[in-house]
Amino acid sequence: MAWHVLPRHEMIGNTEPVTRPTVLVVDDENGPREAFRLVLEDHFNVLTAESGSAALDVLRENRVDVVTLDLMMPFLSGVETLKRIRELDPDVEVVIVSALPQRDVTSQCVQLRAFDILAKPFSRVEILSAATRASTRRNDRRRAQGSIG
Repeated sequence: MAWHVLPRHEMIGNTEPVTRPTVLVVDDENGPREAFRLVLEDHFNVLTAESGSAALDVLRENRVDVVTLDLMMPFLSGVETLKRIRELDPDVEVVIVSALPQRDVTSQCVQLRAFDILAKPFSRVEILSAATRASTRRNDRRRAQGSIG
């Protein structure tokens, strides 16, 4: 299992550390996984996983805010991985990535509360925008839950 972790805290001036959101990039192909990491690493802590089962291991051991999840993976499909992610952390935001989004599969992802679906090919701006919007939503939800209790 290979993952890449960047520091979770950054110091800004003489203030308290600012916690950066964490994104888990899940793709069975190294090229797309590394491309996502390079786009996201200046703004997020980035973890990577090469399979659905490796992603579940990472989620069990780390607090993750956003998952980017390739749909077409061997062994444990993206949809099955998404189902299991929801069992582990129902509130994590998941951005689906697919070269060939099929209507029935995307419908399943929507039912499983995927935050967004990106069709390959996509731009750096689309990747960063989806991760930022998903992270903001996760953070807003956490704040709302904290203010309720």
